Amino acid sequence: MRFVVGWCFEVIYIAGLLALFLTTRDRNAVWAAEEAQRTAEVTASGVVYQTQHGRSVVYRHGTCTVNHRSPEAASNCRKSELRSTIVESQPPRPYSHNAVTAKSPATRPAVIWPAVIVGVGLIVGLVILLADPIHRIPSPAEQARSKPCPVPISINDAPANITMPDLVGQNAGSVETRLKGLGLTTVELSSANPKYKSVWVASNWTVVSTDPNPGCIVGPYNSVVVYVTKP
Repeated sequence: MRFVVGWCFEVIYIAGLLALFLTTRDRNAVWAAEEAQRTAEVTASGVVYQTQHGRSVVYRHGTCTVNHRSPEAASNCRKSELRSTIVESQPPRPYSHNAVTAKSPATRPAVIWPAVIVGVGLIVGLVILLADPIHRIPSPAEQARSKPCPVPISINDAPANITMPDLVGQNAGSVETRLKGLGLTTVELSSANPKYKSVWVASNWTVVSTDPNPGCIVGPYNSVVVYVTKP
């Protein structure tokens, strides 16, 4: 259940980041197109307009491609071949603060920052997805190592004084015989290898953990589970 819930949260998180990225990308594409259209209109109008060149504010006159430091210098621009006939036939228009100011899309990092944020979010989401313990539930063999000792079960005159030995790394066939020789009546071999569900030939398996743990005091009627694996 925790595995499913964890996956659902991760899928929703990543889907939200993707939706944010796509929405931001479309919004900025529209903004860039509008800015390009406004810049083209300002350029074609022949007015002196303000724009950004690197970190400096410069002025241009219509289609004149020369950057000027003042509106007056821009209004006297004569270096544009495309506007040579217009400049000769019409006097330069004065610069006005009410004129449209052209903005360079490169000066607005509206596309860069959302992309960086989404990228970092995706990386963090993938790291959480792979490393978060909620996505990996310990196997029964791993859980057995941290379980407390059970209450010893003793019936009639059978003494509850059997100490569980440390059997990790031993052959499951000999372990099963040894535990039954100690007086334990219920010994179960359980596969800790996800590739195998059943233990048919005990001698082909190796012990990885036991439930109860080594050192626990049990009685003859306590159930003992031996978790085993094989290549």
